[in-house]
Amino acid sequence: MCPLCERDVPVTKHHAKLRRRDKDAVLPLCVQCQQAVHGLYPGTELARRADLWTLDGLRADLKIAAALVFVRKLKPGDRMRMRERRWR
Repeated sequence: MCPLCERDVPVTKHHAKLRRRDKDAVLPLCVQCQQAVHGLYPGTELARRADLWTLDGLRADLKIAAALVFVRKLKPGDRMRMRERRWR
């Protein structure tokens, strides 16, 4: 079960701190949640923002919360595409 979207789907390892590969910073996320996180924020911003390194921080983020509404509607095998990345 994915702890972010709370769906019963297989999970993968999401490295929250992309630059450091810390064992403490590995979160179990489903493929769709991981695509949403990386589609909304570039790796440099994920590595810099400590509030996005935990599940509670990801849930509290407004952009990710809006994407989770869509992710929860997906079937387990569906792939999610981000139309555009809003990187600065």
